[in-house]
Amino acid sequence: MSQATDLYERISAILKQDEEYLCHAYLKGAKVTKKGASCRAKVCRWMYKAVDRMNCQRETAIIAMSYLDRFLCCSSISPRARTALCNRMEYQLAAMTCLYVAIKIIEPIDIDAATISKLLSPRGLHSAEDIISCERDILTSLRWKVNGPTPFQFISYILELLPESVRSTVASKMNEDSRRQAELAIEDYASVILHRSIIAIASILNALEHIPQDDLSI
Repeated sequence: MSQATDLYERISAILKQDEEYLCHAYLKGAKVTKKGASCRAKVCRWMYKAVDRMNCQRETAIIAMSYLDRFLCCSSISPRARTALCNRMEYQLAAMTCLYVAIKIIEPIDIDAATISKLLSPRGLHSAEDIISCERDILTSLRWKVNGPTPFQFISYILELLPESVRSTVASKMNEDSRRQAELAIEDYASVILHRSIIAIASILNALEHIPQDDLSI
């Protein structure tokens, strides 16, 4: 199997996953949407700061936001998700727990709920027991589907499709700029309903605007 064929098959596989992990808009009403979107953006920025502080990947925060959005989409079947949508403390607990789950799955570090409680809830607002209880509810609501594609994965694969002559010149900057664009997009509630592949493509197109045309010549 050629490298190109393998790459296309990998892209095809995560495109199928992209459909399976798609989320729907879970905030209803103009006032609720505006307030909820602002709160969600703050939580997303908090997650980025938290993973930076723990020397984790920004992608881990993006994955945690995916868990949180998909969990809140389950408000029709999950009493805890319904409560989180209207209770600030429960919303914070759900966000913290989603980040905890993402770190456990993605990062090569050994961490437990007690440590997360100390790191992320220093005033003791959410205990280790609270996090463990919330984790069970979240994973059940997500049906244990926690390995969906991320915009970063799509960005990496798409940039590999560039001709070698171009990739060797601009790949590093394109990758860095595209990822930053994707991080900003994830903060926006409007991104909740979008395929991760769409976010990746839009991020790459935005990043391209800052690349000199001469560097893109084959």
